[in-house]
Amino acid sequence: MRYAVIMAGGTGTRFWPESRKALPKQLLRLGSTQSLLERTVRRIEPLIPVERMLLVTGDALVDCIHEHVPGLPAQNLLTEPLRRNTGPCMALAAKVLLDRDPDAVLAALSADHLIQREPLFREIVDAAMTMAAERDVLITLGITPSYPETGYGYIEKGNLKTAINGEKIYAVKSVREKPPLKQAKAFLKKGGFYWN
Repeated sequence: MRYAVIMAGGTGTRFWPESRKALPKQLLRLGSTQSLLERTVRRIEPLIPVERMLLVTGDALVDCIHEHVPGLPAQNLLTEPLRRNTGPCMALAAKVLLDRDPDAVLAALSADHLIQREPLFREIVDAAMTMAAERDVLITLGITPSYPETGYGYIEKGNLKTAINGEKIYAVKSVREKPPLKQAKAFLKKGGFYWN
């Protein structure tokens, strides 16, 4: 069965002074009547109902999360004992899901992303989850870079593996974390590199 894990534990330092510890970026209503978290939930809900979403956050945000996602079952709001970024957050969620449903297929989503082409995003996530279920593999999504960003990781595209519902799925040849500017420029010039 499909599940979504939404990481919503940010502390609000990047959008200061708009965001604060009590009102981090994912709870801001940037250019919308809905917060970034609410938009994340609504974006994935056509594929995965809120009853199969897990939100991972810190203790200080529990009440706010319930206000922004009122239909979320209480047992699906996980609090991290310590803030340790993506890896431990996903390990906690994966362990909880494994205990609940050993055949779970999960989509890991950040609560603070702005995605404007939502139908296309859902098509891509649907294809990725289909492949993950069929072949028991990890799938990562890449974004075509528009400039040489040094604060992102880059995925180097490998060989074409398959296509599902028209979405091409490639092997990952390499992952390069936060390269220096010269290397990021070389990635864009060479092609075949995507923001992770």
